[in-house]
Amino acid sequence: MATNVDISDSKLWPDFVTKAFIDIMVDEVTKGNMPNGVFHNRTWTSMTTKLSSITNRSFKAGQLKAKMHRLRAMYREFYSLLQNTGFGWNAETNTVTASEEVWRNYLKVHDKASQFQKKGCDHYKLLEIIFNKNNATGVLHHSSTQDPPNTDEENELDNQYLNNGSASHVRVNGDS
Repeated sequence: MATNVDISDSKLWPDFVTKAFIDIMVDEVTKGNMPNGVFHNRTWTSMTTKLSSITNRSFKAGQLKAKMHRLRAMYREFYSLLQNTGFGWNAETNTVTASEEVWRNYLKVHDKASQFQKKGCDHYKLLEIIFNKNNATGVLHHSSTQDPPNTDEENELDNQYLNNGSASHVRVNGDS
């Protein structure tokens, strides 16, 4: 049964808006703008502006923060479910695999997990980038409009990172 929160969430946050927001957060995480699992106020302002521009809707930072907290709770619930013996996940079909008995026993204690019985966690891999405590720093990232580094560039990036803990795009012969 859908609650008022579920209904208002789906009106303000249809799938395409949620996906755009997740993509924006992933971009900010890979830029290193989520130290210690927290976005700074200037990052919230930037994300709010980007999302409003992309979706042609007006958002406030508080709405984005609330949505992020709901996404984090959903991610944690799904992650926790997958850590239990008897559960598997088919990434191609976005479904959780488990016997009826395993589901029944798990749902006795974790009733919020029932949302994953027929459909897994949307955008799980992207949410993992945002919420996984073992996130990379983004130091060696490259943008999607930039060719991936070649072997020489990768070696130079590795050396820079190992020597001073940071790296940036490295110019190699023939690079302009």
